[in-house]
Amino acid sequence: MGIAQKKPFFLKALLLALVLVLALPQATSFAQTAYQNSEYDAMSYMLVEAGSGQVLAGHDAEQKVYPASTTKLMTALLLLEQKGLDGETTVGTEINGLPNGSSLMNIEVGETVSIKDLFYGLMLSSGNDAACTIGVYVSGSVDAFLNLMNRRAVELGMANTRFVTPYGCFINQDDEGTIPEDMLGINHYTTAADMAKLAVEVSNYPEILQAGNTKTYMLSATNRHAEAREIENSNPLIHTPKNHPELSEFYYEYATGLKTGTVNNIRLGDEIISAYGSVVATAEKDGLSLIALVFGDESERETDNGTQRSYKRWQLAAGLFDYGFANYAWVDMGEYIMPVSLTRPVDTEENSGIREGTFDIASRGDAPPDKALLSSAAASALKSGDLSLEEKVDIKDALPYFVQVGDTVGTVEYTLDGAKVYEADLVVTGQTLTQTEPPKETGQPAASPLGGEELPGWFLWVIIPAAAGGALFLIRGINLSRRNRRRSYRRSRH
Repeated sequence: MGIAQKKPFFLKALLLALVLVLALPQATSFAQTAYQNSEYDAMSYMLVEAGSGQVLAGHDAEQKVYPASTTKLMTALLLLEQKGLDGETTVGTEINGLPNGSSLMNIEVGETVSIKDLFYGLMLSSGNDAACTIGVYVSGSVDAFLNLMNRRAVELGMANTRFVTPYGCFINQDDEGTIPEDMLGINHYTTAADMAKLAVEVSNYPEILQAGNTKTYMLSATNRHAEAREIENSNPLIHTPKNHPELSEFYYEYATGLKTGTVNNIRLGDEIISAYGSVVATAEKDGLSLIALVFGDESERETDNGTQRSYKRWQLAAGLFDYGFANYAWVDMGEYIMPVSLTRPVDTEENSGIREGTFDIASRGDAPPDKALLSSAAASALKSGDLSLEEKVDIKDALPYFVQVGDTVGTVEYTLDGAKVYEADLVVTGQTLTQTEPPKETGQPAASPLGGEELPGWFLWVIIPAAAGGALFLIRGINLSRRNRRRSYRRSRH
């Protein structure tokens, strides 16, 4: 019979370690997978939630870009902040000398137009003439309006943005070099991150959102146009223009706006960029509002209607929306926060006489918990119970006896993956206090029934017997006196 060979020690240790590792509970990640699409990585883009500005995806968002007509979002914002849409104005010479190839709403010098029509001409037709007229209407001159635009950008935290026109057209230097350096298109720039701040701000204005989601609009008749005119939205995510049916492939069901921008033949030194497209797009689905920002689309392709430029921005915006809607959701955190109910004992104070007691305590917030934007994985895990909020209570082990109902005595904080979701005060809702002993002696002498200080104990042993003897002697004397009087009375009768 052969002798069994022993397994080497290190092999046994390795097998044991493997068993232990497999037996350990596996951590589950509820983080969202990052958006990736290499086809569009040459562009600068961002996806943000409209209300909070929470960034959901991005690529080269701090890269300097040329905003083109998305600039007009700032023009629209300042019009609403400074003046509103009521009233009318007369177009001046500010619309003369616009760059060749400018998009226009086709107004004329001397034409009286309503401010609302100017606003829709700015947003739908992307009219450079409308932008200049609005600038003069708001600030008195285009230059003064530009100062206002740049000041407002600073206020919004757009640190890497500069505007040199109210409309955004990229201005190349002419052959004679007559255009001032500070007016050239290269000095009119921003970043996707900066424009996201502007887009979040304009999302607070229903008028801008409504205009961005309008397919067609009728301009009223004026002193220079006898009949009303229809204008169309230039955003194919929203509307397919009548003379460009090929753009119908870019229609996006959940799109709600907002502003497009295109410039062609940008000259950057010896380099010429034939197409440079951008879009600040908005969409909404199931209560989730998103903003997709795309800049620097230089794509081109040949179609039956000729060369189509900057078409990939529409595809990228739609892809970002699909990603956001599929992977994020608003969650009502109030459904997962259980109110705190606890008790704490009384922490007695010397001479209080209180030896037992408790305080009933409950959590109370000034407002209900907010909704939180979570990854779909985290939202599902919360619903199934695989993920829960962490509760951290901050309160003393015992409370002073003088605490009253309604007093705040601590806080409770709820976190999810380390991020604070909600915080509430801990408030006393009831008290039970028991005085189980008389107050402690203070060390002062007790008062004597006769007044003054307390008599010493030995004095009692003397005074009590003496008092008893005196009382007996007094009673005996009284009785003897009565007997003597009765005897004297009998003798006198006989």
